[in-house]
Amino acid sequence: MHLIIDARCQNQQVMTDKHLLSKWIIRLCHVIGMTPVGPVHTISFPFPGSDKPAISACQFLGESAIVAHPYPEFDYMYLDVFSCKEFDTEKAVEFIQRTLKVTESTIHLFQRGIDMETRAPVPLREVRLEIEEKLRILDAGYKAGLHQFGG
Repeated sequence: MHLIIDARCQNQQVMTDKHLLSKWIIRLCHVIGMTPVGPVHTISFPFPGSDKPAISACQFLGESAIVAHPYPEFDYMYLDVFSCKEFDTEKAVEFIQRTLKVTESTIHLFQRGIDMETRAPVPLREVRLEIEEKLRILDAGYKAGLHQFGG
């Protein structure tokens, strides 16, 4: 599975502090039942046109990897959760939206992999459509809840 989220976020602390971003990624691993392998790798680098450095983070997993690219000056984060193992995408999205204080997002979910017995692509179109519909409902409900509480 490959969950990709492009999000407008209000949690500047997580997006600007390498230590807090690392702790947040480890929490996400535990929420979705993934196995961190080694420490979270974070880097700072000059962001063109900005006086503040950008940071990126990658947590390798026993199941694959989580990568985060926050752009705090734009209140934006790109996030990839890639796993060879199925995980609760609704729980992942809820955690991400709540803890990053997401105000707007685009969510994509892809099924990845090859059926190793037949070497054919895994026939998951119906599953993918069902999951995408659940994510649309979850995202719409989250946005409606924000408006209800003045967000």
